[in-house]
Amino acid sequence: MLDSCKKKRSVLKSFHEQLVNHQVEKRYIALVKNSWSKKKHTIDAPIYQNSRNSVIDSKGKDSVSHFHPIKNFLMDDESASLVEVAIETGRTHQIRVHAKYAGHPVAQDDKYGDNSFDQLMKKKGLNRLFLHAKSIVFTNPITNEIQKVTAPLPNDLEEFLNKL
Repeated sequence: MLDSCKKKRSVLKSFHEQLVNHQVEKRYIALVKNSWSKKKHTIDAPIYQNSRNSVIDSKGKDSVSHFHPIKNFLMDDESASLVEVAIETGRTHQIRVHAKYAGHPVAQDDKYGDNSFDQLMKKKGLNRLFLHAKSIVFTNPITNEIQKVTAPLPNDLEEFLNKL
């Protein structure tokens, strides 16, 4: 029993070290307000965690997010972009804060979003934050092999996109 606890602790420690040393690749899918040009956009802006939320502030910790537009949507008087996001750091609400900072808040984000855009998304059937953890790549601490874990877009989000 003690050996299995040591093994679990060592696996957790190894994974934590990979996270701290930015050796884990994390990718997300998000639907954001406004059309984003078809190229990669890097947001390198420090995020400071205050008592109520996370904000862009020079007092904050380094934070880097890469947004890659996949598809743009035009609807009524609004537009939106489906984007893949890769993050180099893992700050609280990083993607949501960086998206807002870039003028592309995430759909149905009640903390950092855009109220009029969110109302339109709600009318079209989106009832939750459109941000999905797509994949994570890391070195397996036991086998020392690169491991990739993926999660398909949930059905409700897939169905919502098909209606746009």
